Amino acid sequence: METEQNFKLKSKRSSYIELLPDLAIFGLILFALTILRRLFRTFIVNGDSMSPTLCENDRLLGLSYFRLRLNDIVVFNHPISSDKLIKRVKSIEGNRITVIGDNPVVSVDSYVFGPIELQSIVYKIIYRYFPFDRAGRLKNL
Repeated sequence: METEQNFKLKSKRSSYIELLPDLAIFGLILFALTILRRLFRTFIVNGDSMSPTLCENDRLLGLSYFRLRLNDIVVFNHPISSDKLIKRVKSIEGNRITVIGDNPVVSVDSYVFGPIELQSIVYKIIYRYFPFDRAGRLKNL
């Protein structure tokens, strides 16, 4: 009977050890997903201020770490409200960025609220993934 108990204890311990590689892989996957979640974010276009480049309900992918260039399409915190806006970078002067919409008739942009601070830009739009017939990388003009 004592031998039988030793066998049960050993088999339980060895089954935990066998799980270690699976647990390590699971932990690495969770870590990678957390990093990816911080790097990328999806957005849905609401409004026509960026048409014809971006249309209502376009689905976009944004990158949080980027080098800002003229004509990049960016997501930033609205300087007055808590909204996030999508606009094109028109000029960069130190930490002050001028952003404009591609449809000036309806766009609320730097012509209305003035230049924004560089740190208010949170994502650079790099890809449109929906609608599928317009999917692709968003390039500078």
